[in-house]
Amino acid sequence: MSKRRRNYPLSSDDEATLSSRQKQRVSRRLRERDMLTPPETDASSTNPTAADFEEDYKISVDWGTTFTTVAYVKRGVDIETCGISTLPSLTSFSMTTDPARQIPTESYYPPTILDSELQPEHESHGPNDQDTVPCPGYLHGWEVQETLGTEYTEEEEENHNISDGRLSRMKLLLDNTEFTREIRDTLETKIGGLKKRNIVRSSFDVITHYLTVLLCQLKEFLQTHEGFHDRSTAELIISVPVSWTPKANNTMCQCMIEAMRRSGVGLNEHNSVPKLFMVNESEAAATYALQRSIYTLRRSEVFVLVDAGGGTVDVGCYRVRDTEPLRLDKEINPTEGALCGSSNVNQRFLAMLLQDLREAGYFEDESKAELLRNRIDTITMPRFESSVKRMAEFSTERSYVCSVPGLKPNEKFARFKRENYVLSHNDMKRLFERSFIEIERLIRSQIGKSIVNIDKVLIVGGFSDSVALRGFLESLKDRINDERSGQGLSLIEFILPQYNNLTHGFECATGVAKGALLRALDKENGPSRTIACSFGFLRHIPHESKLYRLKDFREPIKQGIMSLHDGEEYLADTITWAIKVGDGPLAPIHRKTYIGEYIWRNKTEDWTKFEALYASQVCNKDHFQVDSLYNRGKVEKIGSIRLDLNWLKRKPQIRPRRIQIGNRTVKRIVLNVLVEFVLIDRNLTFNVRWLPHNGANVMEASETTTVSVVGAFEPGTN
Repeated sequence: MSKRRRNYPLSSDDEATLSSRQKQRVSRRLRERDMLTPPETDASSTNPTAADFEEDYKISVDWGTTFTTVAYVKRGVDIETCGISTLPSLTSFSMTTDPARQIPTESYYPPTILDSELQPEHESHGPNDQDTVPCPGYLHGWEVQETLGTEYTEEEEENHNISDGRLSRMKLLLDNTEFTREIRDTLETKIGGLKKRNIVRSSFDVITHYLTVLLCQLKEFLQTHEGFHDRSTAELIISVPVSWTPKANNTMCQCMIEAMRRSGVGLNEHNSVPKLFMVNESEAAATYALQRSIYTLRRSEVFVLVDAGGGTVDVGCYRVRDTEPLRLDKEINPTEGALCGSSNVNQRFLAMLLQDLREAGYFEDESKAELLRNRIDTITMPRFESSVKRMAEFSTERSYVCSVPGLKPNEKFARFKRENYVLSHNDMKRLFERSFIEIERLIRSQIGKSIVNIDKVLIVGGFSDSVALRGFLESLKDRINDERSGQGLSLIEFILPQYNNLTHGFECATGVAKGALLRALDKENGPSRTIACSFGFLRHIPHESKLYRLKDFREPIKQGIMSLHDGEEYLADTITWAIKVGDGPLAPIHRKTYIGEYIWRNKTEDWTKFEALYASQVCNKDHFQVDSLYNRGKVEKIGSIRLDLNWLKRKPQIRPRRIQIGNRTVKRIVLNVLVEFVLIDRNLTFNVRWLPHNGANVMEASETTTVSVVGAFEPGTN
């Protein structure tokens, strides 16, 4: 067998299969490991209390498909009396005076940017950097709608030369359902243009950009109004759909961590380890809705949760695990969704208006058309969104007046009045009808698919503010219960959001962000951390140590790689999992260690090592190679950890020694190391300790590396 030589760090494994010389070396190291590995301590003595980790601020981000909400609470504030605060829209860009208004999930990259003006993705944006936007001319949230107006149709975007740079519904990049495929494809096409212009390297960079600017706005607001400063600590809470995969959850977490680092919110030179907590949107929404509702859920009850948002409506079926505080079991049916949220009503109204104006000849004069379009963007659509649409209800017939400055009466167009565009009862009903049909289909589907009795239907999300939707759901409840009564089945309660007399509104739009914050404030009641994804690192093991496992998978034996250390063959690029999917709840401090070696030719080389970090939703068996049949297509490299060991060059004990490789004697510097993974909370610390060849005391590395692995756990587990 031909042998390739490569300079790999080595590790020992499966002593029973090693040569006698290897057995002696491994036995000595295992004895050293037993002496040097800190003993496992009693969990009660090491588990930090909540007070030990109480941050100055807890900040909840509900990154929605069409709108984003940020809620926060400052340490020492009694939320029972003062409530939970939300980040108000920026007054300089918001098209409404509503203080609880959300921020549009939109961004815009200008079409022409010089390469010299770009902010390269590989450069770090430290918390003190003045420029935290990806490129000159970048627009965020309300800035997009203020500058570009209401979202155009695809044809109009092309005419206005903004189609390549305007991004909306970015959240769907992390969705893998079929009904969002068309939107994802459109987004990927636009992002492909940004990649060609070197503005982004990954499709998910656009998420990081949006979150970075969002946190910068929050930081500025908190500094002005809440006393936030550079040394302030913060925990970020993010809400994720229950339908997302662990990979999508992890991607969202990494985007948020990078945004925290760039903005300096919760992660800066004074706070180097991110504090991040992840909650399912369904549990967060239910927590807040039930807190303000006269209704309750009982233990073991089964209910359908309807999350009616701006872009999508997602429906799932859940069983109640605990009620004080509310905790949900896994969904009973797979969640379903459709693009039938409140923004779709806006798009239908805009399409109807533009079609009428086009047929009436208002767009024939380009200069007048541009002025009219600007008035629609800045006056008509904001008023339709904030007042006209919200007042719509269909129990009695009425008309709806939408202001369109410059509009003139026209006998051929009944909707045209002076300065106004008037919708009839049937016009408005048609705008909502398609969404209502889809919502009814989703609810009936969940009820029909459930193998257990459904007790209640809980409505949450910003769209549930709509009087029209609430009226439709009341009618749907009556129709469903009439059918069930005729079949001898129990009736189903519908729980709708309650009106808040203090804020004079339903607060449905901010419910997920506030509910996630309430959930994060009550971690002590569990449940315990449940692993949803394996995290591990590459290792290189003796070639003969795991062949029986490879044979079990009917896989050809891989060619070994000769070590520059001892001439023995090793299997390269196997994975050792530090956290394993399928394991039960973890102890407060979870530790795993192994012995390894690093090899250098001399001290003039750079003694920096990079340990590759891998993740998998299904794999949890150690020592299989990355491209083995067991791992192939099921593991993904998600990053690397940098270890700077150059400080060890100063140790006089570290000298080259002679080793025999075949017939040759060569000099090599060999470092024996104890590699240790320590998991505390949701942060994985990677320690490398030097094991002197002469058996002297262990020397700690000059620094350790810590990464957040919040994506490895089920949302909402502690």
